[in-house]
Amino acid sequence: LVSIIFGLSIFTSKALQNLSGSLLLFILFLLIILDFSVIKKLIIFCSARLTIGMLVFVFLTLFSFCINYENNFSTLRDLIRYFTFFSLVYFIDTDEKINFFLFSLLTSGILSILETLIIFTVNFNEWKKPYYRIPTSVDSLAHAGIISILVIFMFSYIFFIKFNSNKKLFFIILFIFLGIFTLIINKSKTAYVSLIPAILYLCIKMGWKEVFNFFIVLLFTLKYIPLSIKKRLLYLLSPHSEPSSILRMYFWDGAIKSIKESPYFGLSDTTRQLLLENYYKQKGVIDYINKMYGSKFSDIHNTYLQQWAQYGVFAFLAYIIFCFIVIPYEIYILDKSKVKKDDFFYFIKYSVSASLISYFISGISETTHLKQVMVYVFIILLFLLNYVSIRRENI
Repeated sequence: LVSIIFGLSIFTSKALQNLSGSLLLFILFLLIILDFSVIKKLIIFCSARLTIGMLVFVFLTLFSFCINYENNFSTLRDLIRYFTFFSLVYFIDTDEKINFFLFSLLTSGILSILETLIIFTVNFNEWKKPYYRIPTSVDSLAHAGIISILVIFMFSYIFFIKFNSNKKLFFIILFIFLGIFTLIINKSKTAYVSLIPAILYLCIKMGWKEVFNFFIVLLFTLKYIPLSIKKRLLYLLSPHSEPSSILRMYFWDGAIKSIKESPYFGLSDTTRQLLLENYYKQKGVIDYINKMYGSKFSDIHNTYLQQWAQYGVFAFLAYIIFCFIVIPYEIYILDKSKVKKDDFFYFIKYSVSASLISYFISGISETTHLKQVMVYVFIILLFLLNYVSIRRENI
């Protein structure tokens, strides 16, 4: 029940996420204390590669966090949230439970899409302003990221699950269109850029006919999307002419300065803030940053630079190895596995693979691994990948 509530909260409520996620961890911890056999089940139901890779990344990050500790409890909470992975593995251990969990996520996503469309309709005149973002239950940029992943799962469902009901097919297609429309009105370049390769990956897995159709639809969409959205996409080709892109380049330059200052264990937010204030003053960009963004520089808007600048090279390498060696190798093993035709297996496998492509690409221009909802989304993707990795042995 708590797992279902957790799934329902992902798109709809940060407070409910925090409550249900924390409760999942607490219940598992309590069960381990009362019955040590819980650990035996976790060992059996956890992929060794994913578990070790994640634990190394989390503990090395925690180690650097402790070295630079300065009462930053929110960051500590985000790191501890990664252990929710084990709660999901323990409590959601059958296909039936997985289906209920996925349905709760879908329900949460649909409610969030409908909420966004209502707010968009009510605030249409405000939305027409260049940098207005539709307020949602979670951070607007994170919201775009998780809606992208919802759209990817719905596409994968159409591609890999056989339908026995035209009504269900119509329902999924309808909410794919509404999801894509939600992304368009969100005005997040990151969401557009990260979604396209993920959908292309699914099309490649289906066949070259689907790849051809994908590019036709993409060209048609680019032709008819609103001019304001088209301009934001064109800024990708000329980043020096758009404020958010200019700011990111300043932040990335500042991150490199921080890394050079303390490459091994990173810098605390306070120390990095003072360093960057002086650095941006020397570069003559401090006034522009304060005007266009604000006076706090802790968020680098790049997951990978953030990990190195904040936690040092060892935690950075652990994260990179986990994301770009361990996880892809786990997917490679799944791809090479000779299993009988199983729609559910392929749906989960390709949904997770495509979603991770989107997640890792979005990390180039956003800090995803230490934001509450994105941490939980990453954990859910790891949990589903773990589930099919263990499940393939029984197919």
